[in-house]
Parts: sequence; structure tokens; C-alpha cells
Amino acid sequence: MIDSANLLGVDMLTSAPGARVLRFDDFELDVRAGELRKHGVKLHLQGQPLQVLAALLNRPCDLVTREELRAQIWAVDTFVDFDHGLHNAIARLREVLGDSAETPRYIETLPRRGYRFIAPVDRAETQSPSPSTPSERPREAPVDLRPTRSRTFLAATILTLLVIGSAVWLAHTGAHPAGAAPRLNSIAVLPLDNLSGDPSEDFFADGMTTS
Repeated sequence: MIDSANLLGVDMLTSAPGARVLRFDDFELDVRAGELRKHGVKLHLQGQPLQVLAALLNRPCDLVTREELRAQIWAVDTFVDFDHGLHNAIARLREVLGDSAETPRYIETLPRRGYRFIAPVDRAETQSPSPSTPSERPREAPVDLRPTRSRTFLAATILTLLVIGSAVWLAHTGAHPAGAAPRLNSIAVLPLDNLSGDPSEDFFADGMTTS
């Protein structure tokens, strides 16, 4: 016969909000997966013992009464021996954890009241890493556009040469301004012809040519 209360308790354990992982010593309880692991190795623990452990780990160093465990794990309408079931669940837990009732390291019994988990418990939220989109690319380092010292020196040298060349060209062309005719040291006169028809005027043309 299938215990419906046990199935209900498993559903409550695996559907716990927050997907919390509870760690103590070398153990960790994955509440969402409903698994107890030691050094990453899954241990054979399930059903009511696993549910009792989850209830104790959620309230470390605090008394969890028998009535609270019964309300959380054992349904009211189930016909089971609660005392016997709780006793077997605690015994199974201590067997898996290597604990004992006389010198407890994890589960302390408070007679006729309930149980307390006495070891430190670390709670961790399990968060799946957000998938990176293809458009996300690592940022490139900004390129330094500032001129280096050698580039600055080269630019200054070229500018200096241009200024010197311009000054020399202006000094050279300043002696002969643009559009001014150069100074004449002599003039050549071509032979003149006497077009008057008077032979007595030949001496005048000859004189202009030789002057």
C-alpha cells in the first residue's frame, strides 16, 4: 500500500520555494532535488527521514516540536503510528549522518518535546547563470589617439622647414615685385628707313640708328 502522506511530503520538499541548498559539515541537502550529498556523492536517504532533516535544517539551533513535524510531514487523515514513524525517521537520519543520541553532533533529542539541529547550517540560494547573448562582446580597450613624442617632434620639424622656406622665397621675390619690369642697362635700336622720299633726310635716320 502506498503511503499518500509520504508522497505529499516529498512533493512539499521538492517544491520548496527558493531552490535552497542547506550545507553542514561535509553534507549538503538540495531541497529542490530532494537529495542529500556528502562530498558531492548522493546518499541513500528519502521519504520521511529526508523531510524531517529538511525541517530541522530550516530552523537550526531551534526546537522543532513533535507536533510541528507531524503537521508538516504526516497528514492528518493517514492511519500510521506517528511515534513509531518519527522514531524510525530520526534513527535513519543518525545512521546516515554517523550521529548518535548519546553524544549528538547534529540532532539533539528533547524528550517528549521534539528535536533540535545543533550544527551550524549554511544556506545558499541556487541561481542559474544568465545565458550570454551572441550580441554581447567584450569591450575593446580604447585606442589612444594622442600623438607620441616622435610624431610631435616630426610635425614641429616640418612646420619649421615650411616657415624657413617661405621666408627665403619671400626674401628672394621681394627684390623684384610681381608685375614690375626689370631695370634696363642698355637699349638696342634697329636700323631706321627714310620713308619721307627726301634724300636730304637720310642723315637723320642714320643718326638715330647709331645713337
